[in-house]
Amino acid sequence: MIMSFTKKRIFLDVQRRAKMKAVVVEKAGAGVDNMGIREVPDPEVGNGEVRVAVQACGINYRDLKMREAGGYPHSRGDYIPGSDVVGVVEQVGPGVSRFQPGDQVVICPSLSCGRCEACLSGRDSFCPDFRVL
Repeated sequence: MIMSFTKKRIFLDVQRRAKMKAVVVEKAGAGVDNMGIREVPDPEVGNGEVRVAVQACGINYRDLKMREAGGYPHSRGDYIPGSDVVGVVEQVGPGVSRFQPGDQVVICPSLSCGRCEACLSGRDSFCPDFRVL
């Protein structure tokens, strides 16, 4: 699977092709009838972005809650769940110096400032700037 991510989008791919296959939640509700596997455009890796060949991906409680609600607050219609990922960097975009193709990575979708009292005490989820990819 291939995953391309930024702070605003997450894409999953089963095979590397011009288009990728993804599980897509098409409407609110807990049933499998509300999801489907479809081909979606293969994302280009842009400035500051990384594409990861996914070896394992988890669906967490946030994905389940958003499936019931019909999407993430920032989503515009259908959305692709899954954000907790283990994989290998496939491609890096301009401006990326921390990662190289072939690097093994674990993606934690939680973002925090790293400087506030909560972050410095190991309680990142209490950071005033806490957000999720």
